[in-house]
Amino acid sequence: MTGIDCFIDIKSKQIIRDEEDHTDDSYEGKYFCRLEKNYLSYKRKEDDEEVSVLITFDEAALTISQQGTVNSRMTFNAAERTYNHYGTSVGTMMITVDTKEYHVTRTGDQIQINLKYDILTGCEVAVTNDMCIKVKMEEL
Repeated sequence: MTGIDCFIDIKSKQIIRDEEDHTDDSYEGKYFCRLEKNYLSYKRKEDDEEVSVLITFDEAALTISQQGTVNSRMTFNAAERTYNHYGTSVGTMMITVDTKEYHVTRTGDQIQINLKYDILTGCEVAVTNDMCIKVKMEEL
């Protein structure tokens, strides 16, 4: 895939039944823009196997697609509920997502995406998520 080399830092906080879990992951990837859509591509490890990740975003929505040991496509639209499939080695499940906040900020060679959302089971919130994706383009 062509594009600009970049560094991707993803920080997230999940709250499940009053317990918090924090993650901070960094990746080397590619950034490119086509037809007013932005794309971030990188690879990550899951159970010692490689998962290809493609994040597609614009000012209105963000989609995270994964292929490998996890096969999923999750869409986050500001102030909307979406229904997503999340496939693992033990099966596929339907995930309902309520996006609470979504903002994209660009400054020079950097992009920051802030995303807050809930994952629902039935009508109840099962997981609350707060995610920040920072992208820094590599200097040419």
